[in-house]
Amino acid sequence: MSNAPQNASAAVRSKGDAAPSNPTSRGSDASGSVLDIIASVEAQLSRIRSAQAEQAEQLASLEDRARALDEAEAALARRQADAEQVERLLTERHHQLSQQEQSLTEREGVLEAAENDLNASRTALNAEREALAGERAEVARLREQHAQAEQLLKEHWDQLKVERERLNEEAERLEQVERTLRADLERTREHAARADADAEAARQERDAVSAEMEQLRAELANTGESLSNTRSQLEQARQSLEQAGRDRAGLEREHAELTARVEKAESNVGELIARVESMQAELDVSSESRAALESELSSARARIEAAEAEGLQLAEQAERERDEARRRAASLEATIAERDETISRQSSTLEAAKARLEEFAAAIGEQTEQIQRGAEALAAVRDLRQQVARLKEELAKAKLAADPAELERREERIRELTEALRQARGQTVADDDDLARRDRRIVEQQAEIDALRAELERARIDAEEARRGADDARADIRVESDDRTIALQARISELEALLAAAEARAASAVTGKSDQHARELREKAAMLRQAAEHLRRRKSRLSRVRRLLREHARSRSPESIQLASPATTPNRPSREETEERMRLAARIQQEREALAEAARALAASEKAMIRRWARPRAVATVAWLTIMAALVGVGSWFAADQFFPAVYTASVTIQAQPRPGFPLTDEQAAQWQLWHAGQLEDDAFLRTAARRYADRQMPMLSDDASLRSHLKAHLTTDSTRDGELVLTMSGSDQPTLLTTLDTLAMTLVSESRRQAGKRPDGARTELVGEHQQDGQTRYAQINPTPIEDRRLERAGVIFGAGYAALLLLTGLAYVRLSRAKRIFDETDPAAEPIG
Repeated sequence: MSNAPQNASAAVRSKGDAAPSNPTSRGSDASGSVLDIIASVEAQLSRIRSAQAEQAEQLASLEDRARALDEAEAALARRQADAEQVERLLTERHHQLSQQEQSLTEREGVLEAAENDLNASRTALNAEREALAGERAEVARLREQHAQAEQLLKEHWDQLKVERERLNEEAERLEQVERTLRADLERTREHAARADADAEAARQERDAVSAEMEQLRAELANTGESLSNTRSQLEQARQSLEQAGRDRAGLEREHAELTARVEKAESNVGELIARVESMQAELDVSSESRAALESELSSARARIEAAEAEGLQLAEQAERERDEARRRAASLEATIAERDETISRQSSTLEAAKARLEEFAAAIGEQTEQIQRGAEALAAVRDLRQQVARLKEELAKAKLAADPAELERREERIRELTEALRQARGQTVADDDDLARRDRRIVEQQAEIDALRAELERARIDAEEARRGADDARADIRVESDDRTIALQARISELEALLAAAEARAASAVTGKSDQHARELREKAAMLRQAAEHLRRRKSRLSRVRRLLREHARSRSPESIQLASPATTPNRPSREETEERMRLAARIQQEREALAEAARALAASEKAMIRRWARPRAVATVAWLTIMAALVGVGSWFAADQFFPAVYTASVTIQAQPRPGFPLTDEQAAQWQLWHAGQLEDDAFLRTAARRYADRQMPMLSDDASLRSHLKAHLTTDSTRDGELVLTMSGSDQPTLLTTLDTLAMTLVSESRRQAGKRPDGARTELVGEHQQDGQTRYAQINPTPIEDRRLERAGVIFGAGYAALLLLTGLAYVRLSRAKRIFDETDPAAEPIG
């Protein structure tokens, strides 16, 4: 507790024996106390302003979150538009399927026409069979009539044997075709079985997707009619898929029927061939009859071949239609998968929007608590300002009259103010320990008030001596009070503007939210409006106090004192000034205590707020550091792989293939190896290989000098047995390494074959290990284990340097932003201190 009242009373008691200048020092002490009180009020207002600025920032954050929610809603609308687009695509696909179904119907008509043609061919064959029976009777008759033509028939019989052999060959060819067709049919059935298995797996996946879609429908019921339409389209797509499956089964049945028809036609061909052979055994007719029969047989064969060709064509057409049906089924399944993926993305978007709404609601709740605390702080400041205003009003009134009755009334008023202050303190702080401590302070202040009252009685006799010092102190207080009042008016205007802006932001932040949050924010806005109304009342009261102070200053000016009557002015004004100054000192002390308590409460609230904000901020900082480390690590690995790649080796083997009946001796095999190894250093061979590399668009090896240096640095030769040479090359780019080594090996083999006649061994050189890779024929193979790999080491160095540089840049950016924020706060007119 401050000792300003005790010091003031001691100064008053010492005036009876001290020099006349001591009243001036007492006035200066009182003026200093008033300045301290006003400074405390200004500091409190600064803290309130900081709290309001924080609330404004939080409201701005709420607005940002509201905008983010609007963006999420816009994204959801775009997703719904995409869903409608997919729905239209499914409708178009359904139309295409209808057209394809119509096409299949037309093709079915074509197949029926082909079947009718086959039936007609069968009828023609039956007619020919009957004709052949008639011809057989005619042949019997001719045998009896033309016995003399037996020798001629023998000659013709030889010809028929030749024809029989040809027919046998034709039958074997037909059997081979039949085996081929049956093999194709088996493969087709296997493909159909695999397609059925795939379709079954697709159906199972579709069932699982359907279950997930049912769950999504239960969770996303609020997505509206668009998702219902999407479900109906998906159901239509499934029906279309099932219809396509049924169409495919029908096509397979038609293919089986066509295959059976072809087999039946082939059996008919066999029967015809057997009948022709029996006819040939019985032929003893003339050459004209035989020629006629042969022509009929040729025409029958032509018709059979045409029927076979038509059957094969129909089978191929059925296979193509079945492939088309499979492609349509795959397309439908892909469309269903895309729709399911779209629905999953929409579900995740809705879940994210729901999470953001919950987060936004939690933030609104936190903002509501902060607004409540700010309103409570404003209410406490409002009460304190009311007490200061009442003190100033009583000070102005006390200067007009100071009789004993008025003194008693003022003492009663002091007690009322003390009780009101105690109640106000009890309202602002709910802690029991704080209440007890404040009660003790109130008791101590009451004791001090009693002591001050006793000192006030003793100070009345010294009022005349303290008049001049009181006048000087009053003048100083008046000047400072005028300045402070003007500053307070300006600050009150700023606070009113800030409160209006906060109210507007709070009203806009709760738009579209739950009714409970809106109701709470409206209550807080009403409290803020009440605080603003109180500030306006305080402004009018301060204006009235300023007016009274100015009037009193004019009435107490030196000219008015000199013009006043000596008989009426020597004693009473001095006693009034002394009493009012003592009372003002006591009240100012009480107000200082109250302001100190409010400051401590606001400081505790600020610490709690900082602790609450520090935890998510620390989590966010750690998360950002982890993300930056992961990004820098991935980038470091890619950079190390790009600039410091691993070195691999590839090898290719060439072998000597001796001529049949001339095996290679050990000496010849050694000469073969020496010749091929020597070719790798031969100028003519290097020029030929360089031309090959130039043709393959490899300019780094397109001249013999660079090729020679490259082979010397990266190529080695080895041999594990006679007649074999292994070429091994190292490099960092695997595709380029394979191409380089294959080109070199093929050039070496080509030159070896071209000069085979010049070598004593005469063996043929072959490449070993042919295989397909990426659609190309390769002979060289990559060793998967690198011979040199420093990527991890280089990536670690790059990661350390990159992460340090990133942290440095982040620190510099943070320092610059902090400096800019501090400069902005210092230059912001709304943040300037009062006075």
